[in-house]
Amino acid sequence: NIGMWWYFYKEVFEHSRAFFLVVFNVQPLLVVAPLVIRLRRRPVAAAVACASLAAMYKPHPTVSDVCVPLALLPLLASSLAHFPPPVALGVAYQLSARCVPRTWNAWRVGALGAMANVNLFFAATLGANGAQAMLLVEALRSVVASDWVHHQRRSGSGGSAEVTD
Repeated sequence: NIGMWWYFYKEVFEHSRAFFLVVFNVQPLLVVAPLVIRLRRRPVAAAVACASLAAMYKPHPTVSDVCVPLALLPLLASSLAHFPPPVALGVAYQLSARCVPRTWNAWRVGALGAMANVNLFFAATLGANGAQAMLLVEALRSVVASDWVHHQRRSGSGGSAEVTD
């Protein structure tokens, strides 16, 4: 499991579990609603952002949940002209792809039993979610920058500034 929920359920006090269960289930709604409102004229960008957020907020995500936003990213090709060189993003994905299986193996399977502690595995899953968040932030920044450039070009010529995917 590369999700983030398991660690909190392992570490949180029993009397606080119901509160955190509510918080974890409500937080995606609080993030998605403003995002969809902001991207109302860009439904494809909103769908890519929602797929990425769904992968980050799922209690039990799989590798395919992480791959879906990457597969949908080419749909935003016209907006990705402002995407920065993906060196840091590539390094973050490489580190998480290498660290998560190794830390899980050291924690659960290890040659001498459990050689690693749960905090090490949680740090690796936190890095994987960080890489996913970096992708989302850079893609959304690129979409917003593309809209701004398109708006500047349109406002200079007196035309409409509406942009759709």
